[in-house]
Amino acid sequence: MEKSYEKDLQRVPDCMDFKAIKKMVDFLEKFKTKTENVSASTKPLVHRLIREILDVNLHLKKWSTKVNFVHLIPEMKDKYDKYWGDYAKMSDYVYFAILLDPTMKSQLLFYTFKEMIGSKDEKLSKSEIELKAYEMLYEVERKIEKFFKTYMEKYDMGGSSQQQSSQQVVDCDDDNDFFGNFLNSGGDNLDALKNELIIYLKEPRVTCNKSFYIQSWWKLNGLRFPIVARMAKRISPSIHAQQGLGYHLMNT
Repeated sequence: MEKSYEKDLQRVPDCMDFKAIKKMVDFLEKFKTKTENVSASTKPLVHRLIREILDVNLHLKKWSTKVNFVHLIPEMKDKYDKYWGDYAKMSDYVYFAILLDPTMKSQLLFYTFKEMIGSKDEKLSKSEIELKAYEMLYEVERKIEKFFKTYMEKYDMGGSSQQQSSQQVVDCDDDNDFFGNFLNSGGDNLDALKNELIIYLKEPRVTCNKSFYIQSWWKLNGLRFPIVARMAKRISPSIHAQQGLGYHLMNT
């Protein structure tokens, strides 16, 4: 028998050993689940990526306070930060995918930015984190609007995405020509300026449950949002992540 195994075979494992093994299994189970969630090849995954990544970060933070894992977590956190910790390097398409998931939209993206900013710089106050998160959200929304315009031009569907308002002459008992021109211009109808992307983003989020399937939702709502549906199809295709979160965190 090799000498290197003597320490392990000096005694029969007792209940404390099995408890330690159980804790390690519980800790590693999260990475197995996350890897499976982002490694499927038959369903859209991009819109789920951020929430899976941040769930790993929360998991590491939770277990970092446990005595038996203090020596293990720092190295794993360093690896997490290397691949996922810099939100500035994250692809815009990942953020677009969140906005184009009707169960998430801007609300989840704002919450995501708060978590990412707070995790990276713990010295910031709550108000500073929220302000920076709002700025990042605004920037992403401006970028997806530009992306929307390119699709509108590409598919020549500008007319279908604009709400047309009928104008009527307004007779106002006022000798103010400027105000009269405003009333007759239809300028009081701001909805006429909204495109389908804005309308989609402003609608309440869809309730998230296990039966929700994003492809089915966009298929049903494609007539209401024809251009945005094309964007969602382009941004959230079925992808195959050959190296998942577990791979990056557990392999050096």
